[in-house]
Amino acid sequence: MLFPILKTAVKKGIPGRWIDAEARQTVRARPRDDAAFSDPHAALDQMLAHELVSFDLFDTVVRRRMALDLVHARTADFADQFLRGDDGPLPRGLIARARHRLQAEVKARTIANSGGARNEVDLTDVFDTALAPFLSNPVARARAVKGLIAQEVGTEKAVLSVDPAMRDVIGQLRRAGRKVILISDMYLQGEHVEELLDALGLRPLFDHAFVSASTGVTKASGAMFAHVDSVLGLAGVARLHVGDNLHGDVWQPRQMGWDALHYHNPAQEERREAAQIRAGLGTAHHPQAFRALTQAYPVRGAQGFERLTAAAFSAFARQVLSRAVQGSYDRVLFLTRDGTRFRRAIETQLQDQLAGAATSCPPMADMAFSRRAGVLLGYPEMDQPGWRQFLADNVWWLHHTPLSIRTIMRCFSIAVEELPGLAPALGTEVEGYLAGDDPATDLGFDGLLARPDLLEPLHAALAAKRDRVLAYLESLGLFDRDERILLVDIGYSGTALIAISEHMFARERMGQPVRARLDLMLLAANRYHRANLGRMHPRATLLPGVLIGTENWRHRAAATNFGWLEPFAVDRSRGSLRDYRADATGRLQPVFAPAEDDATHGALATRMEGFAAEYARALLLAELPAEEADRRMLELWISEVLHPSRATVEEIRMLCHHGGLAEVTSQPVLARIRLWAPVQDILRCIADDRWLQGSLRHSGLQFMIPFANRIAAAESR
Repeated sequence: MLFPILKTAVKKGIPGRWIDAEARQTVRARPRDDAAFSDPHAALDQMLAHELVSFDLFDTVVRRRMALDLVHARTADFADQFLRGDDGPLPRGLIARARHRLQAEVKARTIANSGGARNEVDLTDVFDTALAPFLSNPVARARAVKGLIAQEVGTEKAVLSVDPAMRDVIGQLRRAGRKVILISDMYLQGEHVEELLDALGLRPLFDHAFVSASTGVTKASGAMFAHVDSVLGLAGVARLHVGDNLHGDVWQPRQMGWDALHYHNPAQEERREAAQIRAGLGTAHHPQAFRALTQAYPVRGAQGFERLTAAAFSAFARQVLSRAVQGSYDRVLFLTRDGTRFRRAIETQLQDQLAGAATSCPPMADMAFSRRAGVLLGYPEMDQPGWRQFLADNVWWLHHTPLSIRTIMRCFSIAVEELPGLAPALGTEVEGYLAGDDPATDLGFDGLLARPDLLEPLHAALAAKRDRVLAYLESLGLFDRDERILLVDIGYSGTALIAISEHMFARERMGQPVRARLDLMLLAANRYHRANLGRMHPRATLLPGVLIGTENWRHRAAATNFGWLEPFAVDRSRGSLRDYRADATGRLQPVFAPAEDDATHGALATRMEGFAAEYARALLLAELPAEEADRRMLELWISEVLHPSRATVEEIRMLCHHGGLAEVTSQPVLARIRLWAPVQDILRCIADDRWLQGSLRHSGLQFMIPFANRIAAAESR
C-alpha cells in the first residue's frame, strides 16, 4: 500500500516542487535595480512626476501563460504541418532551426547592409530567408511567411494576459493628462504588435507604440530611446521608462537621458522561469503537461465521452487540413452525411486558430454520395449478363429482402411518378404493391418478369437515376480533370471509393480515360478495409484509418462495430440521399429525405462543435506538442470504448444509431446480451452493428469484456 503512494508522490509532487525551487533560486540570483518595484500602484507617484511615461510590453504590461520557447514551437509545428515547398513538405524543423541560428545571422547581415543604421531583425526576413531555398516563387513564399506570422500572432493572442495592476496604473496616468507610450524590443512588426494590443483591449491606452522590428533599432542598444526622442520631439521633456529588463529597460534609457524604473515582480518571474524549465524538460514533462490539459479540458465525468470524441474529431480535422496542404491536392470533397461535420470543424479551426493555413488550403466542398448511389453507378442494362443477379445481390445487401417490385423501388428510392409512360391504372396498381409490408400484396420478381408493362418503366427509372448519379459525379469533375482530389469520410471500409473505382474501370473499358487522382481519407477503418484495398482503381487510393486502423489490436477491437461512434459523427440535418435534380441553372443538386425532427441529436451536434473548438483552444495553452496531446487523447478515447465506464454507457444509451444501407433507420446503440446465451447474442450484436463492449457492460457482463476484446481483435484481422 505504501509503495503506490510513494510512487505517486514522486511522480506528481517532487518534479513540480523541484521546478519551483529551481525557478525561485534563479530569480533570487538575478540582479535588480536598487529602486525596483513589484507593485505598480506603489510606483504611481514617481510616474506622475514625468510628462511622458513609456512602458515595456512583454513581462511588464502583459505576461504569457506559457514559455516563449513553446510559442515559437507552435509556429515551427505549424510550418511542419501546413506549409510545403516546391518539391513537397518542408524539411521538418526548418523554422525551429531558423529561430535558433538563422535569426542571429539575418540580424548580422541586416546590420552590415545598413551600415549600422539598423540593429534589429524583422521576423518576416528570418522566415523569408529560411523558406527561400525550398519555395522559389516570391509570391507563394510571401504568402507562406504571412501564414507563419499570422500563426505566431494568433498563438500570442491566446497565451497573453494583461497585468490588471499595470492596466489600472496606465489608466490613472492617462486620466492625469500624462502622455503614455509603448516601447518594445520585438521581432514582430509594429502592425502585428498593435493587433495584439487590439485583442487585449490595450491599444486605446497608448498614444504611440514603438516596436524595434519596425524602427530598426532596439532598447537594448539604447538607440530606440534616441529614436523616440527625435520622432516625438522630447528634448527637455521629463520622461520615464518602465520595464522588467535591467539592461534594456533601466540602464540603457538612463544612458540616453531618460529616467527609468525597474519592474521586478518575483512571483511573476518565478512563474515565467518555471515555465521555461518545464519547456526545457521536453518529453519528460509530457505526462504532467497532459494531466494539466485534461484538467483544462476535462474528459472524465458528465459528457466525458462526448468530449473525448470531440477531441478526436478536432485532431482528425487538423490532419485532413495538413494532408490537403502537404499533399498538394487541388480540392477537398467531404462526403455527406458522414464527412461534412469535419468540413465545419476545419473551417472553425481556420477561423479561430489556423488562419495562416488558409493561405495554402485547397478549395473545400461537399460531395453527396451514398451506398445506394454507389450501387446505382454500376446498374447494367437489362440485356447484359448478370442483370438479374446484380439486382438480387444488391437489394439483399442494401435492403435484406428478396427481389420484388416493392423491394426494388424502396431500395433505390424510386417513386411511382418516376416510372415513365405508366398509364394511370398501372400507377394505381404499383401504388398498391408499395403499400404495406405484406408479401401477399407484393409482385415478386418472377411475376415482374412476366409484366413488361411494369418491368420496362422500372428499368428505365433505374437507368435514369444511374445516369443522374453519373452526371452529378461528372459535374464535380471527378474523372476528366488532371487533378488530385482528397475525399474525406468518417469511414469505415471505403465502399464509396470502391463504387467510384468500378466506374473508373468501366469508363476505361469504354475508351474514356480517367485523369484525376482520388484519395479517400477515413477517420476510422474496420475489418473490411483491407479486403477492399485490392478493389481500387490504380488512380484511386484508399488510405488507412487515421485515428482508428487495422494494425493495432486495440483499434481492431474497438472497430468491431461503430455503433458507439456513428451518433456523434453523422449530420442528421438531412435524411437519406434520395436523388439528384437540376436546379434553376441546370446544375444537379442532391435531394435528401426530410431531416429528422430530433432535438436530442441536434443539441448533441451543437455540443460536439463547441467541445471541439474548446479542445483546440486548450491545445494552444498546453505545454506539449499538439501531435503528442492528440496521441494521448486518442489512447484515452479507445480505452473508454474498450472498457467503458458506467457513465459512458449511460451517456451513449440515450442516443440512437443510424442503420440501414439504403434508407436511414434509427436503432439503439446497445443490445441486450444474456448470460445464458452470450455467444448467440454477441454475434447478433456485431451483425446489427451495435456497440459490443457497451452492450456487455449494460448487460452486467463487464467481466467478459477483456475476453471479448481479444476475440474481436483476432476475428477482425
